[in-house]
Amino acid sequence: MPVYEYVCDRCGSRFSLLQPMSAAREGHPCPECGATQTRRVVSSFAAQGGSDGGGACGPSGGRFR
Repeated sequence: MPVYEYVCDRCGSRFSLLQPMSAAREGHPCPECGATQTRRVVSSFAAQGGSDGGGACGPSGGRFR
């Protein structure tokens, strides 16, 4: 099950939830203020992916040894 990051439109708090991929993208209660004006956002972890083409397995051009 993936972890999704959310932001609260009321207080600006960011929080993460472990949810199935079919879960709603909006309306989860904020743990700080309790508001349900929340929305799923691109997590900072997902947004920092490298552009070297190496993926998660190592640098590009490398060979398994």
